[in-house]
Amino acid sequence: MKQKRAYHNLTSLIMRQTIKTLLSFVALQTMCFLAVNATVYTGKCGENATYKLDTETGQLKITGTGETASGDSDPYTNYSNQIKSVVIGEGITKLHDGAFYGFRYIETVKLPGSLVTIGENAFYSNGNLQEITLPANVTTIGSRAFLGCSKLRSITIPEGVTTLNPNLLAGCSSLESVTIPSTVTIIGERALENCTSLTTIELPNSLKEIGDYALSNCKGLTNVTIPEGVTYLGRDVFYACSSLNSVTLPTSLTTINIYLFQDCVSLTEVNIHDGVTLIGAGAFMDSGITAIKIPASVKEIGERAFSGCKNLSSVTIPNTVTAFGNSVFYNCI
Repeated sequence: MKQKRAYHNLTSLIMRQTIKTLLSFVALQTMCFLAVNATVYTGKCGENATYKLDTETGQLKITGTGETASGDSDPYTNYSNQIKSVVIGEGITKLHDGAFYGFRYIETVKLPGSLVTIGENAFYSNGNLQEITLPANVTTIGSRAFLGCSKLRSITIPEGVTTLNPNLLAGCSSLESVTIPSTVTIIGERALENCTSLTTIELPNSLKEIGDYALSNCKGLTNVTIPEGVTYLGRDVFYACSSLNSVTLPTSLTTINIYLFQDCVSLTEVNIHDGVTLIGAGAFMDSGITAIKIPASVKEIGERAFSGCKNLSSVTIPNTVTAFGNSVFYNCI
């Protein structure tokens, strides 16, 4: 009996020691795993700029002065899938082209008051970025800077910016609000293309030019007033804006450009003022226009300008029109 008890006690002791050893091993492995996967990386990212990336928190912090690094490769690019937040320190004045190109896990960005320039493609396709505050000193935002930021809900462009560069906010499908300052004179081509959640936009009186496809496929946009002073509306600016039902054109505009309102199926009426001399090809093609009165100033109507306008029931054309394109009213039943 004593031998059995001793044997039992010995067995229990061995099991306890084995369990302790296993637990110690697991703890050691866990610590090693964390040590490997919770690393702090540091380095230079500009002549006078350095970065620090903490992979445990996912925060990338850039400090220093002047511009961040330029070139095809950035020192923290290899860790882009671990970066969730970006903090740029005071003293940095420029983010270089492609600074965070394709960093799809970034959720928050804090920019310094010292920032003046945001380079091209800086936040291109940051698909998880929901909001960003642009500092008041920013005067230049490069082309495609926020292209494809599909979760970005609102943005305010600072006073001092004069141009919304091409494709600046294209594909920001969740964008509901964009504030454009009184200093902007040009909205570049495709600047707001495919911003499908945008329902309204207020354009500043300083505006002179709106580029090709600038607001195309903004399916939620319902009304737009083009301010006086705008002399150029590019082609297809409102292409496929299917909810657009009200547009006010300025008297400073002399050309209704090609395919300007194509596929604007909710648009039933547009007042073409005296002073317009050309209605371009396909300008109102497949739109919801029900009536149109061409002013005496118009000299030319391009081909298929009103083709496919199946609701068109009233047309007034003056004898001053001397050039009439093919199939202007084709398939208007």
